Amino acid sequence: MVYSHSFEDTPDGDICMTELEPDLSAARTEPAVLFSAKEAPWAKPVPFAEAEFGIKGDVYFTDGPCLFPMEDGKLYMTWSSWGDVGYAVGVAVSESGNIHGPWKQLAETIWPRNGGHGMPLGITTDIRNKK
Repeated sequence: MVYSHSFEDTPDGDICMTELEPDLSAARTEPAVLFSAKEAPWAKPVPFAEAEFGIKGDVYFTDGPCLFPMEDGKLYMTWSSWGDVGYAVGVAVSESGNIHGPWKQLAETIWPRNGGHGMPLGITTDIRNKK
């Protein structure tokens, strides 16, 4: 299971994973951080974190990870965070094709504003165009 671990617990906004039991009843492994929003060149600290949530300092938001194995053997993940002009969707790439990465962030978002979560329909074309 891949999930976001957002700024309420970790200011860098982590994308994490854990292996589940075959019947999905419990975690089989301890959570592991795949990457942090802070690592993406396009991700920006949430500008209203102190006013809205009472959290001081730079905090990063992560949301909606969605994975796509592609024909080139790499594993792609769309995910959301705060960007230059609001909620945005970016792409991380595991060139090894493995969930454990290492993960590289594409420099530009595929949706710079009013983005949502993984939004899989039509997204593979947008990923190919940004590589």
